[in-house]
Amino acid sequence: MSSPAPKTKKTSAVSPCKTMRGHTSSVLGVAHLPGGQHIITCSYDGSLRLWDLESSTQIGDEWRDEWDEMEVLTMALSPNGKTLASGSYGGTVRVWDIKTGKVIARWEVDTKWATSVYWSPDGERVASGFSDGTVWVWDVKTGEPVKGLNPIKTVFEHVFAASYSPKATMIATGGRDKNGIEIWVAKTGKLLSTIKVNWAVWCLTWTSDQKKLIAGISNGLIRIFDTATWQQIAVLDEHKDGVYSLTLFPNDRLLASSSRDQTVRLWDLDTNLQVASPFQHENDVSYAAFSTNGKLLSTACYDGNAYVWDVQAILKTAGIEDLLSIPHVSINSTPTRYLIPNVRARPKNLNSTRRYVSSDGSSRMKHAYVPLAQDIIRRMFYLFLTLMLIVTLTYKVNATRRPPIRPAPRQVPAGFFDNVQGSDPVRYRPLNLSCSLTSMLLVIHCQPPPPPYSRTILGITPTCAPRSPSPTLPPFPTQC
Repeated sequence: MSSPAPKTKKTSAVSPCKTMRGHTSSVLGVAHLPGGQHIITCSYDGSLRLWDLESSTQIGDEWRDEWDEMEVLTMALSPNGKTLASGSYGGTVRVWDIKTGKVIARWEVDTKWATSVYWSPDGERVASGFSDGTVWVWDVKTGEPVKGLNPIKTVFEHVFAASYSPKATMIATGGRDKNGIEIWVAKTGKLLSTIKVNWAVWCLTWTSDQKKLIAGISNGLIRIFDTATWQQIAVLDEHKDGVYSLTLFPNDRLLASSSRDQTVRLWDLDTNLQVASPFQHENDVSYAAFSTNGKLLSTACYDGNAYVWDVQAILKTAGIEDLLSIPHVSINSTPTRYLIPNVRARPKNLNSTRRYVSSDGSSRMKHAYVPLAQDIIRRMFYLFLTLMLIVTLTYKVNATRRPPIRPAPRQVPAGFFDNVQGSDPVRYRPLNLSCSLTSMLLVIHCQPPPPPYSRTILGITPTCAPRSPSPTLPPFPTQC
């Protein structure tokens, strides 16, 4: 059973640190380029624009397709950051080269508009949703639809989201009319599961471990589903109107959502609580995107502007900067000066909590994490103590152990073999091995010792009766 997240206290309003002005109509998408220096925006005015974050100015001319100037409704940056896919009115999907700002591929479907575009994790395919309720998957290298997969026919009148899972095994789709979420096998296009939702699903995103699917709903709720059972496990309910976009930071702990209620909100997915104050805008917020290192969040607004927010400063003020810790960051994607040291990475097992107070006086419980270096040192110290204990116990056991009791050596009385017949060494010259084995007889004629006699064996002295004389046997043969 899911339960609504508890309310958080309101804090002081926050303001953007940068504003990009230049589009002549609503800005519907934004993306941070690798390196942390530039962002790209798309707009209902039919253009894409490249911006410098430091100066908040546009770089070069606006990007437009020479074939037409239809409104650009959505866009998505490829995993390697070198290309960008966009969807427009007229059902056209385009792939742009980031360096040149030119269209390098163009795909068209006979429908009114392309409502969503998503890249596969390996960057080899693009899944796009359309207003006719279909999803098409394109091969980027060949520029053709993937054979045997297209189109995927959903139950929706309009497909607003078609998102690849992180392992590229599934595609989740959401839309309008017959509300809900459909899960498809990515390779075959076979329907795997259906999740019932009472309102239209506007956006979808997965956690990087593929264990959770998060959906933005048209009634303002954010629903979280367990992908093992496809059951709802949590609801985030602070938005007052439909949720346009969901952006998850790579550590799976910090979620940003943009909404028609003119706000962007940050969520701590460890507690499913909203953190900091809403980022208030003057109009609907169509999209939000984190920078690679998470320090900045860019938002696209219906007022024709794009805004940049200093997330690190906002979280630091609230005392929860550790939400930006990440396991690893690609060296090629972000300069070293932008990286946040991973000294407070979340362990798998949370064993303690502590209470902290934010700047507005509100208090919350926060997990007390053990820094990675300290954890390694602690484990090595415990291992050393264990080894020392084993060595000490072994030494003490050996020191207190009684020596083994060994039997006394058997002693033969002097002259025991003096009267043995055939003891003359001359009679025992080396044998001729060519003789028959059947003729080899070992004859030892023993004269009994003077009775009685005794021998000491293991401390026991038995008294033996005199032996009877043995019969005289032929002497040992010396020749064959």
